[in-house]
Amino acid sequence: MRTLEGIVFDLDDTLYLERDYVMSGFRAIGVCVEDSFGIEAQVVFEELQQLFQRGVRGNTFDLWLSSHPELAQKVSVHELVELYRSHTPEIGLLPRMPTLLSYCQQLGTPLGLISDGFLRSQERKAKVLRLERWIETRIYTDAWGKPFWKPHARAFEEIMRLWSSEPKRLAYIADNPRKDFVTPRRIGWKTVRLRIPAQLRYENEPFSAEYAAEVEAESVEQLEKVLEEWL
Repeated sequence: MRTLEGIVFDLDDTLYLERDYVMSGFRAIGVCVEDSFGIEAQVVFEELQQLFQRGVRGNTFDLWLSSHPELAQKVSVHELVELYRSHTPEIGLLPRMPTLLSYCQQLGTPLGLISDGFLRSQERKAKVLRLERWIETRIYTDAWGKPFWKPHARAFEEIMRLWSSEPKRLAYIADNPRKDFVTPRRIGWKTVRLRIPAQLRYENEPFSAEYAAEVEAESVEQLEKVLEEWL
């Protein structure tokens, strides 16, 4: 009997690089600002990129508008955030990830997705990445509201209900040791942290042992080997 009966993936910084989505959003804002207000798109992009590279998170648009007071009278942070979240992203799966997904699919292993983040944004990412080719069961926790984002157990329980699977026969693959693994581990799932240098939370360590993944993979190739062993 195979060890696994189903594999569930996180989306951001697991199937693709979240940094690419951020840069895609900055480019979309640059184009819009140039079209509407005349500031060159490349200038807008580079200024936002510099803030990101300095480690600014959460208030990027506030800080950027503070350096453009005339523009701040014409466009709000809320409008920039909406544009960022609603843009069609230019992103692609990690190298070898399509091969891994196809391998699991060919073995007849059910594949799922559990992802936090604003619903419209996550759905657009999945559509651009064409995840429906491999992953039929896709759960976006924001559909239930932010209180149900990880580490809430509802999404994991829903997967077990839909697949009629025992926890020990399921694996969750994700990147964030601060929220992704504590719940599936507590329930009894196998857990793998994909940890590669380009990820935004690459340097983050778990709060405690309970938050750590059972296994760490430093590349998609290593992740393949872990799953091959379990499958």
